[in-house]
Amino acid sequence: MAEFFEVKYTTARPEPMTTTNQLAATGRSTRVESESIMSRTILVVSLGALLLSGCAIQQKKVIYTLEHPAPVNCAAAEGDLRVLQSEKAHVAQQIAEGALSLTPVELRSAFSR
Repeated sequence: MAEFFEVKYTTARPEPMTTTNQLAATGRSTRVESESIMSRTILVVSLGALLLSGCAIQQKKVIYTLEHPAPVNCAAAEGDLRVLQSEKAHVAQQIAEGALSLTPVELRSAFSR
């Protein structure tokens, strides 16, 4: 009797992707998730610290300018008052234009008559 040997030829195939359950069984999925959460937490905390330090610096500048006001030049006071009045009028005009841009077109045409 002749013995037959079955020879199987296999080609190199990529391993199938692992499922979430398989990753959870090995503990790799939870480690990746915890590392992701940790890196996000570190990012948020560092951005918060930068924001707070920037605000603290700005607050110190404001306090310094309030405690050490600039000297008043009486010779230029009238010109400064004129500049402030023109800025006040300009701001009032910008507020009116902003309010006008928020109103519907039908109301604008009714008021312009």
